[in-house]
Amino acid sequence: MEEFNKLIHSPIRLKILALLAGTNQTTHAHLQEVLGISPQHLSKQLKLLSDKGLIVTFKARKEGGSETVVFATPRGLSEFKKHRATLLHILNSLDKSPR
Repeated sequence: MEEFNKLIHSPIRLKILALLAGTNQTTHAHLQEVLGISPQHLSKQLKLLSDKGLIVTFKARKEGGSETVVFATPRGLSEFKKHRATLLHILNSLDKSPR
């Protein structure tokens, strides 16, 4: 069985990667809205993921200014899938244990 990825296992970071696994890219504003956290808290979580090469962020121009775009790297998607498989293995083994 794989080990937990402690960086990914944090609920906020797990949700970020789960969302990116489904869409691959989103905006800082959208993540903030979906997760219900402050911009500062989100920025801190994104920096932790970015520092480990799991996501990339960049500024994109849009009408009236710019927005921060976030997307998962191939490594980030791979690490998320491994972590998800570990969680599912644990949960499935609980379903099969005697009561």
